Amino acid sequence: MKYTLVKSDGTTSVKTRMTLKQMQDFVGGYIEMHDNVICNEDGLRLKLPRNAKLPMYVGNVILKEAGTDNACSKSRKVDDPYEIWMGYGKFDSWEWRVLKKYQTPEKEAENPYARWFCAVKSPFTHGSWEYGDTYIKDVIGYSRMVKGEPDLRKVLRDDVDKRNIFRGGEGDADSRIS
Repeated sequence: MKYTLVKSDGTTSVKTRMTLKQMQDFVGGYIEMHDNVICNEDGLRLKLPRNAKLPMYVGNVILKEAGTDNACSKSRKVDDPYEIWMGYGKFDSWEWRVLKKYQTPEKEAENPYARWFCAVKSPFTHGSWEYGDTYIKDVIGYSRMVKGEPDLRKVLRDDVDKRNIFRGGEGDADSRIS
């Protein structure tokens, strides 16, 4: 991960690794995170000077390179999932709601055993949700995404587009699995 360290006077430097202790030392106390910005949690109370380069912050600030973290690592409730996948063919009454992802998209693409934490509804759950880890290959092999960010396509392996899942191809799931 790349970190840009911005001192309160506006000078910058770059580091590729930082420990929590190093971050705290640089900002001068406990850290507070705002998206990709790390600053001093007590900066206003301590009356730290405004940052010359980032005037909306006070004191020294650390900028994390965007897109290097797992954006789906925090658990969500079933009514606010990251993605919704609907089954097709023999699995048309199945629904997977992705509530958490354990790896970044790049790591998922390399890992054939990558998994998501999902809420699943099927004929076997009698109208209720069953929660647990599910292999990604099982979800994408029998369903298509009906809700989610278009950028999340990169999460999936190359064979997903070959099976035309995002366009909701016809035919049963067994004929679509290689």
